[in-house]
Amino acid sequence: MKTSYLPVVAFTSVLLAGACVEDDSNVTTMDRHFVRESTYTSRAATLLGSVAMLRAEYVEIQNFGESMITEYENALTELEAVADEVDVVPPDGYAEDFEAAKDRLNGLGGYEFDTAYIHHQVKIHREAAALFEREIAEGNDVKIRDYAVKYLARVRKNLHRADSLSIVMQSDPVGSLEPITNNGRRRHAVIAQND
Repeated sequence: MKTSYLPVVAFTSVLLAGACVEDDSNVTTMDRHFVRESTYTSRAATLLGSVAMLRAEYVEIQNFGESMITEYENALTELEAVADEVDVVPPDGYAEDFEAAKDRLNGLGGYEFDTAYIHHQVKIHREAAALFEREIAEGNDVKIRDYAVKYLARVRKNLHRADSLSIVMQSDPVGSLEPITNNGRRRHAVIAQND
């Protein structure tokens, strides 16, 4: 009696072919790191933007917060779609250090809030710009890299806006500039913008 190994060999070949497909994935550790950190940044910018809209004293800080909500909600939606296409699961929640920053900002008001918020935005946008630049230089997956290329200019623009606001806020270190004028209108700080 002859035993046929053909079905076993065929089945093994199918299993090995499936394993090879997984091993040929274009997504690297760097790509996964980028998706994770970009997700955290987008969520933080969105939530803190809504806090700024409620707590900020200067109109420009409120406007910046509002634009962060719009921009980062859209960026996060697109990032999640890209991650789904390449089988990367974005993390839930926020980065570990986010709660401390949120709690600190929630404990402030007026000028103190405005300056702390905008300094935090400068920090996270600098970190985001470096993350996006690194993904463009070192990332392997084309779709994730294309996303980084598309959004790097926006991150840099937001960094420039936040930095300009930070400079304006520093020009009034003791908060002596009144955000409300005598006629009851909000005072507008002069902000350099490159839109």
